[in-house]
Amino acid sequence: MFHRKPRPRRAAFLTITLSTVVALIVPAGCLQPIPGPVTPSTPEVLHARLWVSQGKVYTFPEQVPPHETKPTTGVCLSGGGTRALSAGMGQLRALNQLGLLKHVQYLSCVSGGAWLGTAFTYYERGARDDAEFLGPVTLPEAITWPGLQHLPMSCVGHTATKNFAEAIWELLEGGHTPKDLIWIRAVGETFLEPFGLYDETDPDSEYFSLDADTVREIKDRNPTLHHKRIRFHTVRSNDTDVKRPYLIVNSSLIWPVGRGPAEQLVGFEYTPLYAGNPFRLELTYKPFLKPAIRRTVGGGFIEPFAYGCYAPSGPVKDGLVRVTQPPAFSLADAAGTSSSAYARILGEVNHSLLPHALGWAVTGTGGEQTFLHDFGDGGNLENYGLMSMLLRRVKNIVVFINTDVKLNVHYKPSPRHPPTASDIDDVLPAYFGLPIRSGLLRKRPYPNNQVFKQEDFVCVVEALQTAKRCGHGAVAVTDLAVQSNDWWGVPGDWKTRICWVYLDRAPHWESKLYDGRDPRTGKSLKAAIDEGNDPYFPSGPFQKFPNYRTVAENFPDLIELTKQQVNLLADLTYWVVSKNHHHLRKVLEPKKTGIEPARRQPPRLGAST
Repeated sequence: MFHRKPRPRRAAFLTITLSTVVALIVPAGCLQPIPGPVTPSTPEVLHARLWVSQGKVYTFPEQVPPHETKPTTGVCLSGGGTRALSAGMGQLRALNQLGLLKHVQYLSCVSGGAWLGTAFTYYERGARDDAEFLGPVTLPEAITWPGLQHLPMSCVGHTATKNFAEAIWELLEGGHTPKDLIWIRAVGETFLEPFGLYDETDPDSEYFSLDADTVREIKDRNPTLHHKRIRFHTVRSNDTDVKRPYLIVNSSLIWPVGRGPAEQLVGFEYTPLYAGNPFRLELTYKPFLKPAIRRTVGGGFIEPFAYGCYAPSGPVKDGLVRVTQPPAFSLADAAGTSSSAYARILGEVNHSLLPHALGWAVTGTGGEQTFLHDFGDGGNLENYGLMSMLLRRVKNIVVFINTDVKLNVHYKPSPRHPPTASDIDDVLPAYFGLPIRSGLLRKRPYPNNQVFKQEDFVCVVEALQTAKRCGHGAVAVTDLAVQSNDWWGVPGDWKTRICWVYLDRAPHWESKLYDGRDPRTGKSLKAAIDEGNDPYFPSGPFQKFPNYRTVAENFPDLIELTKQQVNLLADLTYWVVSKNHHHLRKVLEPKKTGIEPARRQPPRLGAST
């Protein structure tokens, strides 16, 4: 058990950057060897549910009785650190007030989006209800400099202002935390502890699941989990709040350890009912002057409380297998692994710094070889969480692209003329099989992600560019034919409708901003935003607004934002979603069936409901 004294207040000079953290925890050395199979040393003690896939035919537990979630609508919260958390807060706020969130079946999250999505799905304290958790609405004409400084601790946006580097430093200073858990526990302390979802005094006793009935059934077949120390977090269920969409937190398996090229990254999911990868993949790695190494991964799911166990020695029986009890896998593990962007950078130096867990190919026969697998940020592979929606054939999806790259309205999209990394977020072209231009070179940072036709890229980008020129935010709806993808296991020959919401400036919102002056600088908010977007010398409190840097926006701070930055960004994203509610209704509202249901009128922008 890990115990730590209460965190002391520290001066600002103790704030450290990522490079300092790396210098402290990375020993000098060469590449790590590729671990071989590992064998259990403890007796089998748990009964866990196992779901085995058959090729591209999957059993998603939430879609079958007694749960029966319909794969109709989904929302994707992209990665992007505290910028993505702050932008997503405003977006969820708008969906909730528009009455659309109640129609969403799935919430797929990556990295910073996972910090928000996990806390929103499970929060137990800190905020009384969703309105308090997601923060109050402020009309653009009512936004003031003093008002931007008000950010209650009960609001999830407050976590984006916490000193994350200091949390890492204190874990290092304590000397009791395994290196592979430093990032995960810092994520737990920073983004989950304020809402009762992480206990820094006993992080090894926390699990998560769907609801009380599921937990009761798990404990009935596993009496050892009745121990009073063990605590299961369940999805928030409150009469005053909207029913939660089914949460999917995305990460990436990195293999070989520390060397995983983009072509070898494999998607992994953590959800309230299960964890794993539904599609079985055969991976091959050819070291220099050495025989090829092969490994099979994926093929199904196991319950989260048993995730990280050794492979079962016997076959699945009545949907259950007997496994050894692994270390507790918590919400902090899921959200932390999903956001460990440093993993692919540091893996070649020392893979012990990466989050890792035991894994094995899910066949249902038992006796599979168990290996140690390294995991990293879901954004290493696919930063939107869209693939999880397509695996489930979700036909209506809202994708929030909370990127640090502004959309270039002067770029002329064409399969023959792919964009540069400064024209558009580089994740988007990969879905259409397009590379990113860099001078005369063409790079493919996400080589396995094509699921749409190349020619459809033009209509998506042009629609977003047109919307941006109109000044109300870059929001566009497109119908796309899904193509089969044999790396992800996505089935093809069907259609999906996607509402793309691209984070960028909205001139109409900026024109409505209150003209009051900052008493310290004498500048208006509009002037401060323009100053922060100077193409040569951006300055002031809102540099690159709304596309803040993912790291070191407020150097030397690591990822934290100021209260002003968080509030202004969330106010913008709320307004953009509300202003474009007709686009989102096309995707999220149920289709008319016979008698037309009464439609809730959209609230006046900024008004509470």
